[in-house]
Amino acid sequence: MEFYLKKYSLLFFVFIISGCSFFYEEKEFSFLQSQKVLFINEYSNNNTDEDDWIELYNSSETAIDLSRISLNDDLLGEKWTFPSGSIIPGKSFEVVICDGKEENGSTDFKLKMGESIILIYTDSGKDYVIDRIDDIPDTYNGSYGLEIDGGGIYKYFEEHTMGRSNES
Repeated sequence: MEFYLKKYSLLFFVFIISGCSFFYEEKEFSFLQSQKVLFINEYSNNNTDEDDWIELYNSSETAIDLSRISLNDDLLGEKWTFPSGSIIPGKSFEVVICDGKEENGSTDFKLKMGESIILIYTDSGKDYVIDRIDDIPDTYNGSYGLEIDGGGIYKYFEEHTMGRSNES
């Protein structure tokens, strides 16, 4: 028990001092035109009639190859990576089902209240955070999304807009 306390105390100390940067570094990428163009646009969890899901939005005019893009629900867990050949066209949405089964393109995790949604780009073995939402609340059959696709603040939608504009 003493070993575990020392181990986790040291991990916590390094975590605080480094500002979490030893897990993921935040950086803009040339393939994203040195601007943030890929967003976690909307998400829904704790639903009675459907699985949890995350909607991404590409605000650029250019298609983005998602094969080096991952999603995660916490800093320490395994990443779920988009299948090879996954593309999100410009000005488009991509919906990922988060059912915890990792079948038919779904993630190996579900969205839980208090956890995070982290969008990650991997290059040469290094992970870079593209976008993240921390301490997510339950949506109770609605959703949370950006009030303007790709920008603004997150707001609650009583009726989700999965796969289409949040502005409609």
